[in-house]
Amino acid sequence: MEFKRVKERFIQFHKLCSLLLWLSFSTFLNGNPDSLARKWTSLPDDTNKVNLLNKYSDEWTATDPEYGLSFGNKAFELATRLRWKKGIAKSLNNIGNNQCSLSEYQKALNAYKEALKVNQELKDKFQIAKTQSNIGLVYLDQSAYPKALEYLFLALKNFEELKFDLGIGNQYGAIGTVYSEQKDFNKAIYYDSLAIVIFRKINDLEGVAIQLGNIGNAYEAMGDYDKAINFNLQAVKMYESIQNQSGIARNLMNIGIVYNDRNQCRTALDYLQKANKMYTELGDDNMVANCLANQGQCYLLSLTKENENSNAKVELISGSRSELLEKAVSFMLQGYELTSRTGDISLRQFLAKRLSEAYTLSGNYKSAHQFLLESNQLKDSIFSMESHLAIENLTTEREVLLKDKQIEIDRLAVEKKRNERLFFIIGIVLLLIISGFVYRSYIKQKKLNYAIEIEKSKSENLLLNILPAEIAEELKESGSAAARHFDSVSVLFTDFKDFTQTSESMSAAELVGEIDYIYSEFDRIIEKYDVEKIKTIGDSYMAAGGLPKTSQTHAVDTVNAALDLRDFINETGKKREQEGKPFFHIRIGIHTGPVVAGIVGIKKFAYDIWGDTVNLASRMESSGEKGMVNISADTYELVKDHFVCTYRGKVNAKHKGEIDMYFVQRKSQLPDSLKA
Repeated sequence: MEFKRVKERFIQFHKLCSLLLWLSFSTFLNGNPDSLARKWTSLPDDTNKVNLLNKYSDEWTATDPEYGLSFGNKAFELATRLRWKKGIAKSLNNIGNNQCSLSEYQKALNAYKEALKVNQELKDKFQIAKTQSNIGLVYLDQSAYPKALEYLFLALKNFEELKFDLGIGNQYGAIGTVYSEQKDFNKAIYYDSLAIVIFRKINDLEGVAIQLGNIGNAYEAMGDYDKAINFNLQAVKMYESIQNQSGIARNLMNIGIVYNDRNQCRTALDYLQKANKMYTELGDDNMVANCLANQGQCYLLSLTKENENSNAKVELISGSRSELLEKAVSFMLQGYELTSRTGDISLRQFLAKRLSEAYTLSGNYKSAHQFLLESNQLKDSIFSMESHLAIENLTTEREVLLKDKQIEIDRLAVEKKRNERLFFIIGIVLLLIISGFVYRSYIKQKKLNYAIEIEKSKSENLLLNILPAEIAEELKESGSAAARHFDSVSVLFTDFKDFTQTSESMSAAELVGEIDYIYSEFDRIIEKYDVEKIKTIGDSYMAAGGLPKTSQTHAVDTVNAALDLRDFINETGKKREQEGKPFFHIRIGIHTGPVVAGIVGIKKFAYDIWGDTVNLASRMESSGEKGMVNISADTYELVKDHFVCTYRGKVNAKHKGEIDMYFVQRKSQLPDSLKA
């Protein structure tokens, strides 16, 4: 499926967090929480009061983490005043747990690392393992997979030495989740299987069910549908034995998805209906929306899909074309409406795309076009969020490397001082030892510097994919990029003539594929002439020559790019016509003049330009004709010696009055020596 599948990793995460909270104190206080809140204020400031505050912080982690965090902070302050390291470590872990519940992962990471230092000083291996596991889970949530594996394996080793099976099983499950996120499904299955062995040993049936579902998801991703169904069915039986309704519904839905993948739509629909009913009773709107999306997909597949798996029996839902379309649209619209409450952007984008396809099949091209536009807008939004998340994750890893390097440098400095004192006692022998140590330290520092440079390069390359190089550099150096005025810039607009009518004769998939193919070639053409892409607006493409780096030839470069764009569309149109397929006619407009350029927004950066020049360039495009490059008199004066142009006279432009315009026919054949 193309939208985000429900993943067991989140349940694994919360299960492990619950375990770690339980490990801190095996029992909670008796009595009413409000009476407890009144009780602690009257107690003397001693270690018993620290324990009480920490227990209360534990109790509120799941239900009111802000309240729980306040008690964790009070416990930390008191333990610090008492210089009680065990209480300090416990309160730091509680602070981290509550910050995880609030999704403040960087703060949680800092708290856990401070707790780890204290536990290492105390040489408390059990608490060390627990904290290492917490740190690994935070890195997993931030998609920093190498760091997540590093800490989870450290925790696993300590739990194995302690022979603590519950901790071992949870580490195996978390490690399997990391490999699954990295698409290394064979390793994911291996570690999930190890977790099952441990959970069966200690009779943790919920843990077994979680891992069975994870293995089923891995096999589904690998295309082994029989095994995927088998493991999900085992998970369902296990959840039924412990009466876990949410787990039953989740795996029933996943089974339905697998049957859909096999084009066994009737069987898929049966499982999805059961899951939908259970989620409705549980009041889980997000999962109800997922079920509705998949139910609609069953009807859409029954109408459009052919059997792609010769080993599976096709089970398409019977009914007329109009009945199947009506059902598909009905279920998907219900799911689509629910996403406005649940905020699941990925599912909403998927449903918008599928509704566009369904409306196209039914002949409702207006609705199909509206949903296609929303699908594309949501897709851009998801891409932007993922890009910024990737930058944040790279930044986090870079900061961790820098911090680790500083710790290593500090440790080396302490060792160096100690060795210098010993030098006067053992003489030449110690001199040789110090020399070898310094060399080894130098090699370590070189490796750390190299790792930091690699991560820095990743961050910079990702930023260059979003912004022009000059703007990205300014943003890195100063944290902002000031708007700039350019005296002369050539602004280019393209537009497809009769786009709506042409697109209605194409399927949604064909339309998206054709637009992607055209705009990808547009990007290559403008890059060839050193013209900067600004943005796409529906079926309009906007670019500008002469910024952010000024150029004396920007007008000529922009017109050259426009002619290549025109020729590419004309050649593509001829091919499509020979194939009997619909095709687009292009209009291109260019105007030269002053603009202001800069970054829009403070979160999702976008480089844009403003000014009357932009409006006039848009009028050049809208006042042109299909298959022609229409330029203003200002642009013509800068390029007339390089191109053959036809004067159109004064043409009325909307809101601008009559403007001198020219059609660019082709490049001039004059030798360079005769050109201005």
